Amino acid sequence: MQNAKAMISKAEKNNKGTKQKASKHNSSENNKESLTTDTTQSTVETIDQLKETVHPWNEPSEPAYPNIQHPEAISIEVSIADQRVYIKEQDKTIYTMICSTGDSKAGTPTPTGEFVIEPERGDKFYWADDDDWAYNWVSFSGHGIYLFHSVLMWNEHEVEEKEAVRLGQEASHGCIRLPLPDSKWFYDNITTGTPVTIS
Repeated sequence: MQNAKAMISKAEKNNKGTKQKASKHNSSENNKESLTTDTTQSTVETIDQLKETVHPWNEPSEPAYPNIQHPEAISIEVSIADQRVYIKEQDKTIYTMICSTGDSKAGTPTPTGEFVIEPERGDKFYWADDDDWAYNWVSFSGHGIYLFHSVLMWNEHEVEEKEAVRLGQEASHGCIRLPLPDSKWFYDNITTGTPVTIS
């Protein structure tokens, strides 16, 4: 009987130890699963946050465009640091556009200083070096060299997305890129002779 009791006691201890090991193993697996789930969720949240920081190239920067009654009172300020174009009326900002200025790291910065909107403008142009199109261009320096224009396009209906998603950061060869609707409004409403300050 003593041997039987001893065997039962030993078996119970072994079983208890096995349960403890199993519990620790399950706990470890649960921790791994929890860690994997947390990491995956964190990654998804990060991607979603990044998407939210990129302004859609096919939407206006703000819900409603201003109705300009006095073009002579309008001026343009471009902030390279903010990557924004500020439409001003008598020093009051009436509309703000997200933009992409020249890529200074690539050696193609947007020129800074005082400019005016020049007579040269057009509904589209083709850049043969990179096989790119852009729409609604308006010159501000060099009479057709430095422009405000849309994000880059492969054709009339297909945007070059790898460039368009760079709105809000330096990306161009010196021109100032705008979302498509903003570029059209700019083309239609900003007149020749409008002062432009870039800093």
